[in-house]
Amino acid sequence: GLFPAKNSMVEGHSVHRVARAHTRKLVGRLFKATSPNGRFTEGAKLIDGREMAKVEAVGKNLFAWFGGPKIDGRPATVMHVHFGMSGRWAVFDAAKAPDPTPTTRLRLETGNIVSHLSAMTVAHGDDDLYLGKKAKLGEDGLREDADPEALWERVKVSKKSIGKLLMDQAFFAGVGNIYRAEILFKAGVHPEILGEDVTREEFNRIWNHTVSLLRRGFQCGSILTVDKEEAIRLGKPNMRRYIYNQKRCGRCGDRVISWTMAARTCYACPSCQPLRKTNVSIPDASEVKVFNSHCARESLTERISTPQKLRVSELKAELKRRGLSTSGRKKELVERLSTSKWKCVSCGFTNLQTALMCIMCAETALKGTLPETVGLLDSAHKFSDTGPILAVPGTKDLLAVRSAVAASLDKMQAGEKLNVEHVADLDLTAEGKTVDWTDLHGDRNGRGFSNGVMKMEVSDSKLFKDEGFDTKEKTEIVTPKLAGGRKRRNSTRASARSMNGSPRKSSSKKTTDSSKRQRRRR
Repeated sequence: GLFPAKNSMVEGHSVHRVARAHTRKLVGRLFKATSPNGRFTEGAKLIDGREMAKVEAVGKNLFAWFGGPKIDGRPATVMHVHFGMSGRWAVFDAAKAPDPTPTTRLRLETGNIVSHLSAMTVAHGDDDLYLGKKAKLGEDGLREDADPEALWERVKVSKKSIGKLLMDQAFFAGVGNIYRAEILFKAGVHPEILGEDVTREEFNRIWNHTVSLLRRGFQCGSILTVDKEEAIRLGKPNMRRYIYNQKRCGRCGDRVISWTMAARTCYACPSCQPLRKTNVSIPDASEVKVFNSHCARESLTERISTPQKLRVSELKAELKRRGLSTSGRKKELVERLSTSKWKCVSCGFTNLQTALMCIMCAETALKGTLPETVGLLDSAHKFSDTGPILAVPGTKDLLAVRSAVAASLDKMQAGEKLNVEHVADLDLTAEGKTVDWTDLHGDRNGRGFSNGVMKMEVSDSKLFKDEGFDTKEKTEIVTPKLAGGRKRRNSTRASARSMNGSPRKSSSKKTTDSSKRQRRRR
């Protein structure tokens, strides 16, 4: 389906996307509030009939204020939300809003909008609740008030490893396991180096990549850590991560190792992240046992370079394509595919096994398929990777973010059947389902760019029923350029392409048949 499976933690960049979306959509409105499942009854009574004043994110935590002395003469009610593994804050047109589910803790109604909130934690209090929670959290690279100097003062005296510190929300708020692996890789720092042994230059690189990657995730709606230029240069234009859940380093090709750190799998490339301290040992480090991750899904094209990630049906299909035997158990199929040579899918040039496409074809393909997002994707946020300059935290300088629906379509068109990570915001209003890029400094209610929107026909009942995505046969996507110029139009069948890049077969069957197919795929 278009929207994510409910099996991965909501990361900091996604929580900030919720805060920004609801600031535009819900702030300034009076609400009728109820708690459908009875687990937020007292809080709903305090919110009922009050105006939403503001929404903020701190790391993986969300806070919403209702009322206040300047609004209704009473102290504000502050709601604290932690989405956990399956939470979501959805917005619907009132006329088409679905019934609450058993997990819906809060239902907000106002005019033509209905909002449903489900989350692991939904609590209420006053400003002291916010201040108390915020005081326990560390520096958030997506907040303008983040203080990297204060963070450095704490890191440089810590006897914890830098890998543990990155996952500690009291130090680096909003960072999860995928970000931990990729930030340290890009910084060239081994996870087992103690905080007190991290140099100032290394800390600067860690902070800069933390800010840069979180901003990219906030803007694109995906955990994307590989720079486009490097992916092209490596001949792997679809590569999304360097070492997380990889057997080989995406940059140097060396073997990636993994081990358990604080109950989570930690990754490192020994060549790109050397462990310089001889008195530090890696507990039970081993070759990565890759898996078909639900938290960081990869396309079939990406997984073919690591056959262990393929399902048996996929292994057999690829072996058949290469004219090889498809008999045997999975271990035999993996071995057969791993030892075979293969050719560029475009020109036939024989590649190294880890390459997806030869460099010339990769460049040509990217020039023709990448969205025209010049001026949108963080191009002005530059920093020195080796010098003393620290990246400025926050998102106020960003012009636009990809809408949740558009970001999901981006991933599907890149070859991913599921989203990279669980996404907590869901705008199923008529407007939310058609916005492509959302102007961060325009209309509070979230209208997309007038010179470029994503036009589609969506089946509401399908979205409400199983969070799938159903369109009519043709969907036209228009990707805007901020600085003017022509609009580029792509017509796609069923809004996305199949995992091998060929168009999906169109169908004239009823929606019920489409629903069955989507459930089988999931």
